[in-house]
Amino acid sequence: MITAAQLNFAYHDTPILRDISLSIAGQQLAGLIGPNGAGKSTFLKIIAGLLPPHSGSISLAGKHLPDYSRKSLARLTGLVPQHFQAAFDFTVYEIVAMGRYPYQSSFHSERGEDRQVIRRAMEETEVWQFRDRPFSELSGGEQQRVVLASALAQEPRILLLDEPTSALDIKHQLRFYEILKRLPQERSMTILTVTHDINLAARFCERILVMKEGRIVADGPPETVIEKSLLEQVYEVPVEVLIHPRSQTPLIVLG
Repeated sequence: MITAAQLNFAYHDTPILRDISLSIAGQQLAGLIGPNGAGKSTFLKIIAGLLPPHSGSISLAGKHLPDYSRKSLARLTGLVPQHFQAAFDFTVYEIVAMGRYPYQSSFHSERGEDRQVIRRAMEETEVWQFRDRPFSELSGGEQQRVVLASALAQEPRILLLDEPTSALDIKHQLRFYEILKRLPQERSMTILTVTHDINLAARFCERILVMKEGRIVADGPPETVIEKSLLEQVYEVPVEVLIHPRSQTPLIVLG
């Protein structure tokens, strides 16, 4: 579904991404981890069509990214940013309804089909009960689930998330990823999430990609990638890797 071939990107003369080639396909939740400045968010923006690569290519669903129109790309991909700021005091329903814009023209208002899609997205993310409330009145965790619902209302086949839980407390982090974990199978989606929380990635993602200095240095299931020597090399701090007593997934602690 997502294919990068010899991808390179630089800001001015500073290389950010270096010769990245990978494929992420099928109904899976993949996590992209790595230290600050590794190039994770830049890679996500290139996949989303927000930045052009300097060389190499990105293909989505077997088609080169530049061959998509803006509207067709919005139907294929959904993006959940780290921070979302509403310009006006919209209701929760209005925020989620914005996700239907790729399917609407300036001459047609919301249809019955749109309303069904919006409600499904809100129920999946557990925000339907907030539909009439101003978005600004919700907690940070609730707001982020609303933003996720808006992305789901686009009915994308590919979902991209850029540190979606970085500002949330541990309760809302856990709930967000519990919802995210269900989506690949329920919606036949490919999901790539950038995160700094290695333990959340290890617990919920089927596949972990590790980036350092613009390169993918490891790629595989959590039990093979979340490994002491690799993490110490990538993050340059001592760590210990344990096993989570309930999920049996890798669990890291600072050494």
